Amino acid sequence: MKIKIEHKRNLKNIYLKVIDKDTLLVRSHPLDEDQLQDILKKRASWIKKAFTRYNSLKDDHTIGKSIYLFDQEFDVDEFDFKLDSERSYTLFYKKHLSEYIESRVDIYTTNMGVNPTQIKYRKMKRAWGNCSSKKVITLNTQLAKLPKELIDYVLVHELAHLKHMNHSKSFHNFVQKHLLNAKVLEKNMQNYSNFL
Repeated sequence: MKIKIEHKRNLKNIYLKVIDKDTLLVRSHPLDEDQLQDILKKRASWIKKAFTRYNSLKDDHTIGKSIYLFDQEFDVDEFDFKLDSERSYTLFYKKHLSEYIESRVDIYTTNMGVNPTQIKYRKMKRAWGNCSSKKVITLNTQLAKLPKELIDYVLVHELAHLKHMNHSKSFHNFVQKHLLNAKVLEKNMQNYSNFL
């Protein structure tokens, strides 16, 4: 396994991401060699699973491969949806994600007192979601691969930006008010960074 390291002094957390079939990216504040090895040892189980996921999903448009939906692994043959191209996979995830979001969005918008003008879905490489100044929320179709509780976290996170267009203390308090385990969920999102 190759290790690529990106040190940034302002990073509080440590982020791991599989970026190639045999390369792990470590983004963190400056670490010495002992600290790095300690992290790799503690996260060994996750790293192994991440490489397995990456190598099975990197070319998930290939017929016969397994597919992840809401954190469960399926054989593509189990679905009637024709999965024979990268675009068909994006449409597949968009369909399942939008159906789930529709079942959740009214609950959260009512409880949070917010109202997005529109919710869009598209495949993105660098973010799980975003909220524009025009109150349009865009969600990454890849979210459909994640556990539903993490999809809820991303949805609440983006809806919270309708009240606070920043990541201030008020923003985080607002998120936590509507998801009491928000900090745990935020940390768990790191386990799925290789799906981006």
